[in-house]
Formats: sequence, C-alpha cells, structure tokens
Amino acid sequence: MAVAILLCAATAEARPAKVALDGVVRVAPRGHCGGAYIRDYEPPEPAPAPNVTLLIRKGDKNSSDKPAAEVTTGADGAFHAELAPGRYCVVFADKRSKPRKGGQYVELKCLIADWSRCDAVTDVPSDAPLAIDRRTACFGPCYHGPMPP
Repeated sequence: MAVAILLCAATAEARPAKVALDGVVRVAPRGHCGGAYIRDYEPPEPAPAPNVTLLIRKGDKNSSDKPAAEVTTGADGAFHAELAPGRYCVVFADKRSKPRKGGQYVELKCLIADWSRCDAVTDVPSDAPLAIDRRTACFGPCYHGPMPP
C-alpha cells in the first residue's frame, strides 16, 4: 500500500501542474486593396472573431510538432487553454501545415519564414489575458508581383 502511494506521489510530481491561458482574438477585415485612391480612407478596426481555431505550440516558433493545445474562440472571440508552465507560440490554424511550394510572384523561402513566425508568443502563467490582433494583407505577406490597376 505504501509503495502505491509513493508511486502516485512521484507521478504527480513528474507532471507539471496545468495553468490557464486566457485570451481574445480580434481580426480586421481586408481594407482597400487597389483601385482608385480614396481620400481620408481609414482601414477597418479589428473586431472580436468567433469560431477561430488556434494552435498553441511549445516554444517561440511555429513548427510541425503536435500542438500542446488546439482551441476555438467563442462568440466573443475569447479562448481558454490549460497548459503546463512555459513559453508558447500561438498561431492561427491556417499555419497548421508548412508551405511546400511558392508561385510566380511568391517565393517559397518567404512563405516558410512567415509560417515559422508566431501570431503571438506568451509565457504561461501570465498576469493578463493574451490579446491577438490580426490584420489581413491584401495579397499576403510574400507577394512580389504587379499591383492591380
């Protein structure tokens, strides 16, 4: 009986306690993408984003490793994950798979560098909720081709 209690205690010590990571995701819709100049144009502001899937990976770079957690935001853009203490890379689910090819106006090297960057890096535990704002570029981060008329 004493051996079983000691084994349970040792197992509990080996596994780090989970702590909460809370946050909110806000996304800005695409702004004006080419065409005639619009005087006094103000790009759209980010708003809470419901039903957004996030991958939370150990470390400070995106990778192909299995996520420590996968969460989906609620109607108010909020999310919650239980994680072991440490540093985490948070990415939108569109960065799940490493890019495999570029294109005529998009270099693969640039796509991979962009994929490797986290949308947010956070330490858990944290003193405040994590806020992630995403502004969508008109042609993506790696486009180097002609602009539309």
